[in-house]
Amino acid sequence: NTINPNGSQIIGTNINVKDGGKLTINAEANSGFTYTAGKLVADGLNSILTVNGGSYSNSGAGSSEITASNGGTVYLNEGRFSTSGYQGHAVIAEAESVIYINGGSFSSSGAQSIVIYANGGTIKIDNIDSITANGKRFGVANGGTILVSKEYSPSKPTSVAAGCKVTDNGDGYWLISQE
Repeated sequence: NTINPNGSQIIGTNINVKDGGKLTINAEANSGFTYTAGKLVADGLNSILTVNGGSYSNSGAGSSEITASNGGTVYLNEGRFSTSGYQGHAVIAEAESVIYINGGSFSSSGAQSIVIYANGGTIKIDNIDSITANGKRFGVANGGTILVSKEYSPSKPTSVAAGCKVTDNGDGYWLISQE
């Protein structure tokens, strides 16, 4: 199956990769490919979602644009990912899931939002083009962790949610975990 990224638009539909499925979305960042009012999800062990460019957004209270859950894995290599709505997240890794961020721009415009959120899962950040928050940039809960490359962020990451701490992981990464 192919989605033509030249001016394509998908509105109102979620893409859910599950049960060990694999999906790669290739769209140049400024190609005009947009995906609105839906979620991109990797749900389940060995389910893998890879995103290489494009513009994606979602809206709703407590909502997330990109989600890894139940052992799913997400690779975000480039693109624009945003969410709006009270306490929203651009990216969330739930229990036993992993998200690798290797580029892209991330934003949450809803009040009290947390842009990059590890709710029991793990998020590893090697590079981000930009983060815009109407709340906090990073947050963890339920044993989640976020690793932020010191090459990307030589200084200790700031704008972390209440109840979180940032420590030197000793391996080239800052570790964001619960206090």
